[in-house]
Amino acid sequence: MELLLHPDFELYDNVGHTSDQIHSAHAGIATTADLHRWARRDAAALLQRHGLPSPPSRALDLRPFEATLAQTTTTAEISVVVLAALNAADQIISDLNTFLTEAGDRYHSPALTEPRRFLWTAAAGLLACMNDAAEGVEIALRETYDPAPARPAPKPSPDLPPPPPSPPSSGPTPSR
Repeated sequence: MELLLHPDFELYDNVGHTSDQIHSAHAGIATTADLHRWARRDAAALLQRHGLPSPPSRALDLRPFEATLAQTTTTAEISVVVLAALNAADQIISDLNTFLTEAGDRYHSPALTEPRRFLWTAAAGLLACMNDAAEGVEIALRETYDPAPARPAPKPSPDLPPPPPSPPSSGPTPSR
């Protein structure tokens, strides 16, 4: 048995450890990083044959949207910027949704029902988040514009005759 030099301190020393490491140590399970590392090790032959692109530093650069958003002052301005960002991310989100759905489909074993369900839920969640964001913008715009702003009355065209007069009243309306 290993003898601890400072048992009151060393048993509780979590300095330098992530919450995942601490939780894994207490639960007696592998960390998420360990699982990922082991999967990369076991899939090395596949990765050598096919390779995967390294992730870009920022596939969708949101900085222009963030800078523009910081300058907004009205609901319309905020909404236009948010919708532009959603439109810019739409194809990425759609592609990721398709990929996660197909990845979930690859787990054929009945023992892997839970991972499949998580991937499918994540895929659906991506689209749900996009829809929620768009709905939030729509609600903000409806609060600003509904009822719709009054439109100016159309000006009669000089080449058209004036509209007919209103029909005369036919007397008092019967009451119920």
